[in-house]
Amino acid sequence: VRAVPVADETGAYGWIAEQYIEVPAPGIREPEAAYGVELLGETPDFVLVLSPDGDIRYRNEAAEGLAQSGGGEGSDLSSLYPGGALRTLEEEALPRARERGRWHGECAVRDQEDRSVPVFQSVIAHYDTRGSVAYFFVLLRDLSERKAMERQLHHRASHDPLTGVPNRFKAEDFLDHALAWAQRYNRPLAVLLADVDDFKAINDRVGRSEGDRVLVDLGEILQGLTRRADLLARWAGEQFLIVAPDTDRAGALALGEKVRQAVSGHELLEGEGLTLSLGAAVLSEPGESGDALLSRADDALAQAKKEGPGAVRLAPASGEPPGGA
Repeated sequence: VRAVPVADETGAYGWIAEQYIEVPAPGIREPEAAYGVELLGETPDFVLVLSPDGDIRYRNEAAEGLAQSGGGEGSDLSSLYPGGALRTLEEEALPRARERGRWHGECAVRDQEDRSVPVFQSVIAHYDTRGSVAYFFVLLRDLSERKAMERQLHHRASHDPLTGVPNRFKAEDFLDHALAWAQRYNRPLAVLLADVDDFKAINDRVGRSEGDRVLVDLGEILQGLTRRADLLARWAGEQFLIVAPDTDRAGALALGEKVRQAVSGHELLEGEGLTLSLGAAVLSEPGESGDALLSRADDALAQAKKEGPGAVRLAPASGEPPGGA
């Protein structure tokens, strides 16, 4: 019996025990002992043993849940691994393991329903007495739950927990990329700040939970008014931000008016109307920063609140006197 180190997805090493029982014929080992069938059959990880040419010689019970690759011993890997993962195995993992003894990294395999399963893969080469590869030991650890958790954590970090739309952190990141794109290709970019009029009074009158429901419904309405290229985010409290790439001054004003009309046409509060005031700004000079663009939109929003409720104002270009559209 000997222990072989196997790296997990974090790079830390654990151990796999292998048992060999010598039999009279020179160079031949009892197959079930050689492959540790009883031990490997208990692990939830997928385990394969490959010939030096890459044919499957053994798969443990857990690996039977993967695509059958033509079925049984001697089958190839073409249906087990998706194209990119198969190339990685054949062109990187097996050659590296043959040369250095081991390789590990992330890839994917297919299950019997042809779904992609993310895995952390360790490949270990085992040599005969002449120094040639006798077989490859492949350990595949299912990362599906970890990947799902990572996606969930990423969503929580980038989305507002109440409304489900992107949060301020996500909006700032999106604006940075949209601004860089607009300045590089000399394209327009608009931002719109939308604020619920008299929301504090609404909260005081109907209660916090009903006020939260209004924000959730409002987020759904606004999401339906934006393009796939746009980003809607909850900016602060009862305030939402729309970042609209490739949108000029006329487009920004038209979008603001569409949002205003759509919200006023919904009865978000029983028996009562709800209005939004909106301030918009459009990138006006190559060197303008995201903060400067947002500041102009905020100034336009303040002007709309003074003229409102339910007003839309477009900020003048940088350097122009106040009094936008």
